[in-house]
Amino acid sequence: MSKIEHFGMALLFMCAASIVNAQQQAGVVSGRVVLDGKTSTSVEVVLLTEGNERRTEIARTSTDAEGRFRLNVEEAGRYRVMPFAPAYVSSNAQSVAKVITVTPGEEIKDVDFALVPGGVITGHVLTPDGRPAIAERIAVVPVAQPDQNRATLNLPNAILETDDRGVYRVFGLPPGRYVVSAGTGGESAAADFYNRRFSYPRTFHPNAIEEAKATVVEVAAGGETANVDVTLSRRAESYSASGRIVDARTSQPFAGVNFGYAATRDNGRMSGAPVRDLQADAEGKFVIPKLTPGRYVVFVSSNRDTNVYSEMLPFEVTKGDVTDLELVAQQGTSLSGAVVVEGATDANILGKLTGVSLGNILYQPEMMWTAHEMPVINPDASFRVNGLRPGKLKIVDNMQRLPRGFSVLRVERDGAAQRDGIDIPSDATNITGVRIVMAYGNGIVRGQVTVKDGELPPGTPLFVFARRTDAPSITASTQVDARGSFILEWLAPGEYELTPGVRRQGAPRFSTARQTVRVSNNATAEAALVFTSAQP
Repeated sequence: MSKIEHFGMALLFMCAASIVNAQQQAGVVSGRVVLDGKTSTSVEVVLLTEGNERRTEIARTSTDAEGRFRLNVEEAGRYRVMPFAPAYVSSNAQSVAKVITVTPGEEIKDVDFALVPGGVITGHVLTPDGRPAIAERIAVVPVAQPDQNRATLNLPNAILETDDRGVYRVFGLPPGRYVVSAGTGGESAAADFYNRRFSYPRTFHPNAIEEAKATVVEVAAGGETANVDVTLSRRAESYSASGRIVDARTSQPFAGVNFGYAATRDNGRMSGAPVRDLQADAEGKFVIPKLTPGRYVVFVSSNRDTNVYSEMLPFEVTKGDVTDLELVAQQGTSLSGAVVVEGATDANILGKLTGVSLGNILYQPEMMWTAHEMPVINPDASFRVNGLRPGKLKIVDNMQRLPRGFSVLRVERDGAAQRDGIDIPSDATNITGVRIVMAYGNGIVRGQVTVKDGELPPGTPLFVFARRTDAPSITASTQVDARGSFILEWLAPGEYELTPGVRRQGAPRFSTARQTVRVSNNATAEAALVFTSAQP
């Protein structure tokens, strides 16, 4: 046999081996969909990626005559399996979707869905003079149980609006107790003038302004609760607030500076979305129109080009215009530096960070409300943050908003690590020499979690949190599926501490049982974790 023939045979063998290996790596997810106790054909089932980035559809199929489906999975990872049956809900009051972890070559069977018809709430929304309120937004909110967060509903926007008769019909509701309202909440009305048409004040069924006085609506499985009408309250008369912005250094008007405002609750905290893109005139004067009675704050709004800030100036609108407000703009501190990726030799890796918000890494609490434009990482990996106020520039305690594969190892100033954040002095200055040292990788950790000392309450999701031992905060987290399996992907090389935990009212509760694993690029580490549910 000639050398060419030998080469051809070898190449053919390599291709065949690659195909066999690819087929071995592929996984399969199969199950059955039952609607109201009956097998149902032609129900679409989709497979979506599940992670920190936007979900992407991987596969789609339809159930057969026996209600069964089969989805091929080309890569190991975390996925969300979801039947598309909008008017149905899970029979166990949990999410219709199921999160699963697929390993190479694995066939996951019995991913079954038992769905029942959802409940319906329907009624009319009327204006204060009894006319149909057309295209008015509806809110249907579950009543929170004691010591629990309110359940989240995933309802299509199209059904949360009245038609030309003022009629609404919200379907696909799990059994339970709900509060129904229409109109705009007081905290949102502050921004309505700049964002959409001015609306009626938020009114709860049947005609209550306060949620505590709303009539609770009961919804049974598959039942319809009708005549849940809402008569909107009259619009409160609106007023304006005006004043000027002055420079703290000269007490002279500050021309053209950006400012914003927001409604506040009785405790002084902001509520709803603030308006941050307004601008004072050449004499530093400003006017905020269309304000309904209530409490507000006005503030200087920072951006990438201005280096000023202000304290929140509170004011209250009662039965007239508010005038002569004086907002004092202070000179802020600027901070500049560069981002480096430790150990990276490929320039394209650093390029993935271009345009990423610095708010995902460093922040002052006030920035989240007052910044009109958050600073970003520039194409040359440099950055600059303006308008910082005295105090701490903190390091974000969860880095999962970064592009996949990236994590923060440390923040340095003049070569010294700043584990607790960067001190911002009271006298405005320019801080330079800041480095954000990041890591990048594609390592994987896969494993199982066992629950000890009892069981978790039904519907309580279990997570695995990962922190690289030399990093200042949680690097990644993932939800454990119903079989106790988990997978963490796109981890940079290094040693990680893995901790199982649950989230109660938004805050993680960790198990004392932890495990340390070493992660390498292009490799998978295995872990076996224990969650002690008897933890206080």
